[in-house]
Amino acid sequence: MPPVRMGPLATGNPGVRRPVHQQMRERSERRGPASRLLPACTHAKFWLAKNIEIRTQKKVDMDEQPKISSSALDKESRINLINRRSVAWLLEVAAINAVVAPVVLAVYFHARPVVLAELAQGTTAVLFPIQLAIWGVYLAIRDLVGATSFGKYLVGLGLAPSGDSAGRVPIGSRVLRNLPLIIPFVPVIEFVIAYYGNDQMQRLGDKLAKTQVVDLDTRKSLGSWSGMLLLAFLLFLGINFLLVPRLIALYLGWLG
Repeated sequence: MPPVRMGPLATGNPGVRRPVHQQMRERSERRGPASRLLPACTHAKFWLAKNIEIRTQKKVDMDEQPKISSSALDKESRINLINRRSVAWLLEVAAINAVVAPVVLAVYFHARPVVLAELAQGTTAVLFPIQLAIWGVYLAIRDLVGATSFGKYLVGLGLAPSGDSAGRVPIGSRVLRNLPLIIPFVPVIEFVIAYYGNDQMQRLGDKLAKTQVVDLDTRKSLGSWSGMLLLAFLLFLGINFLLVPRLIALYLGWLG
């Protein structure tokens, strides 16, 4: 077989260079049918590698995008949570007023009969120091037993560090979060702040102690709990205005 001439002279016209694709086609024809698959395979490999690179880059870009917090609560969830917290608070207040306050107040009145005379004249300010002492002690130990108050336990709520729903809250934080509640009318302000606050529904005490109230029982996260809130409020009123005065009178009678 005579040698194949390449370059400008292969066309038969000196000084004229053939296009590269024509040279490659002629080479593939001389080498046989198998060689014609090489450009197609090379193109397929390039296309596959390019698509893998593009998809990998898209995945990296999506991973780098900021994700929406899964802790965001809709309106119904916020109403459910704030009502359950309110029910827990009313149950705790009612229980303390029914069990602890009458005993303490009876002993206080027995030790200082002049206070009863002042109350008879309508001076209720004399009760403020003793009520402050009762609530101060209770709020200090409110979340210490079992890491959450009994009211939150009854409505399926718990206490956790801010941003870590599975963590355990230190003792100092459990005490610190309840200190603002000692101040009169602050619980009402805390109610508003918790409802209209961030996704964790933290009140001032929670932000101060870096804690959050978490849902421990998803079965109780259904519904608005408005009916339970009404019943808890009626129970609170009944205990404070009907039961407590009778208990104080009863205990005073026992003390003589």
